[in-house]
Amino acid sequence: MRGNLRLLDQETIHVLLVEDNPEHTEMIGIFLGKSSIQDFDLTTAPDLTNAIKSLQQAAFDVILLDLTLPESTGLTTFFTMHAAANGIPIVILSGMDDEYVAIEAMRGGAQDYLVKGHADHHLIVRSIRYAIERKRAEITLRQREEHFRSLIENASDMIALIDEQAIFSYVSPSHLHVLGYQTEDIIGKNATSFIHRQDQQNFAGLIESILKNPQRMERLEFRFRDVDGIWRYLEGVFTVLEDNNKKQIAMNSRDVTERVEKEDEISHAYEATLAGWSRALEMRDEGTQGHSNRVTDMTLELADALGMTVEDREHIRRGTLLHDIGKMGVPDEILLKPGPLDDDEIEVMRRHTDYAYDMLAPIGYLQPALDIPLFHHEHWDGNGYPRGLKGEEIPLPARVFAVIDVWDALTSDRPYRRAWTKQQAIDYIHKQSGTQFEPRIVEAFTKLVKAKFNGDLRI
Repeated sequence: MRGNLRLLDQETIHVLLVEDNPEHTEMIGIFLGKSSIQDFDLTTAPDLTNAIKSLQQAAFDVILLDLTLPESTGLTTFFTMHAAANGIPIVILSGMDDEYVAIEAMRGGAQDYLVKGHADHHLIVRSIRYAIERKRAEITLRQREEHFRSLIENASDMIALIDEQAIFSYVSPSHLHVLGYQTEDIIGKNATSFIHRQDQQNFAGLIESILKNPQRMERLEFRFRDVDGIWRYLEGVFTVLEDNNKKQIAMNSRDVTERVEKEDEISHAYEATLAGWSRALEMRDEGTQGHSNRVTDMTLELADALGMTVEDREHIRRGTLLHDIGKMGVPDEILLKPGPLDDDEIEVMRRHTDYAYDMLAPIGYLQPALDIPLFHHEHWDGNGYPRGLKGEEIPLPARVFAVIDVWDALTSDRPYRRAWTKQQAIDYIHKQSGTQFEPRIVEAFTKLVKAKFNGDLRI
């Protein structure tokens, strides 16, 4: 893969088009040539055999793949190409308008599924750019995780003994290698004097707790000053040793400074990936651009007003950003339909909550954030979907977000209607209090909105 996310606009994207229809090949070439925001270098192959040869001879940033080729059709085509692509992102551009094939291909690793006749040049260019951005974010994240694991596996342990007053009686030679201290620099001194002021209370509390419960093992991450005065993050495991009624505490610690710093980097990479997924969905459905950021900000304000914890608000933020990620599994002709959906189309659209669960549940980092993507269409009276949960059976984050989601939808312009005034939206939400929404949350939301807009809800 070439370049970096910020420089994508400045790159030439190298595209391998696998398409056996000459007219379609020519049309896609014209589409890519019409782009005013991106330069493309297009290589074409009429079948899988020639496509694989092309992969062996040149480097590509993305593959556009038709599923109906001379040697194979459907998912067989995709999985054959996927195995040969060696990580190059694949966007399917097919004449097969098959929901099952689309979902299975996305689950199998396709970055997008476009249907010929429904994909104009704008959509194709956006899809290619999104596929590359997402793949690069995944690669960066994987590289950082591998580096993170390597740091853990090669960390050096330090062993020390302290008495009940936290005075050092023994330190292992590794303290010299890790922290720069000679043994005589530490023996006889109080451990607290080396520990960062903000961590001293936790350290003292741990010592007190473990002396009262000597059978327990305690863990603590804290900052310890090295010989040069630099604060190092240590991860310590504490156990009590008793000999002739004399208690000592064994402190087995390792330097995790790089790990902590890399965790911050990984966290930023995760966040960039989440933002990329959210942005990609909005690029696909232009009518909702800006929606994710708006509802995220306001949901966090309401969660704060309801007294939710910092940890809960962080999971809410992630869940809100990804609340409609399941719509990636909804076909374009339904998701982007300008008019009302029929009953069958509504049923397909409603599956987006389950699609979101299928996409996000395997990612441990995001499991605490699943409540919003899965349950934000549940109703307080039990008449929502996908599970028909009622009242407090619905997780609190989903109950909070449901109000914000409807508010933003009503107060935003859509292709089929103008935005409602804030007062009209508030009146609607109050009418749904006790049916669609929890009354307590409606009350808190009303106070928030009036304070936010100084009581002026006319616009």
